[in-house]
Amino acid sequence: MKLGLPDTLLYSRYGAWWESFFEALGIELVKPLRSKQESLEAGAVLMPNESPLLQLFIGRVMEIASDSDALLLPDLNPGSEPGVRGSSGDPWMVDLPNVLSMRFSIPPIHTVPALVSPKLTPPFAVRLGQALTSNAQLVRRVLDRHSSALRPVRYAEPTWQLSGMKTVGIAGNPALLEQDFLIAPLLEALSKAKLHPVLGTALPRERTLETGSRRRGELLLETDLEFAGGAGLLEQKAQVKGIIILTEPRSVAQSAFAQTIAKKAHKPALLLELGSDYAGALQKWSLE
Repeated sequence: MKLGLPDTLLYSRYGAWWESFFEALGIELVKPLRSKQESLEAGAVLMPNESPLLQLFIGRVMEIASDSDALLLPDLNPGSEPGVRGSSGDPWMVDLPNVLSMRFSIPPIHTVPALVSPKLTPPFAVRLGQALTSNAQLVRRVLDRHSSALRPVRYAEPTWQLSGMKTVGIAGNPALLEQDFLIAPLLEALSKAKLHPVLGTALPRERTLETGSRRRGELLLETDLEFAGGAGLLEQKAQVKGIIILTEPRSVAQSAFAQTIAKKAHKPALLLELGSDYAGALQKWSLE
């Protein structure tokens, strides 16, 4: 059994635990070998009208699909339904596995939540482990050994101030903010502008979800709640002088949602599209 693991779309939240679990079960893992730039370019050829985040994901998936017997993908927004609010109009964010299967000929897909926890993960581990190994006793033994790694990691407060720099928050789709490869040019532009960024994903997820629910109770998707909640929590910090609302090209639903967040911001807000002229936009942005 060869299981493909495309290492994007919140993979940093769940991937390491599942890799360790599957390796202990004796399952061969297939991971992308291309650089992320190469994957992005490959995905852009296959799906030129999708956002960079999805193009990167598609590039990673298609590289490993032919060598895999099955794929492991995240459920980005469990239990969500298509709608018109926030990003619920984007089928990729609502039902990633089914949309992917309809667009491409790929191996069977297994989905897991896009995070791990002592309560949420074990039922998926038992079901998926038994499906892949047909050995219930082995699965139970391995799960027992790996259960301690499901405990929540202690929250580390981000650095809120650096000498000689003004602090700004960055709010966006959490799957985008976790991709250092995609946001690196923005972070570099901020450094040159003497601006210190704090990402919304650096804050406790439970608090961002709670804040997002309180501020935007009409939202349907957890990724949208994190987006909105991250912006709200960042604004509450006195050290944060302004908020950057980061969107992606060719993502209509997300862009409209981001514009709403920017308009309702209480501190100076800058709406930026991934890949745009960051330096020019930052030069015109007033934090007073």
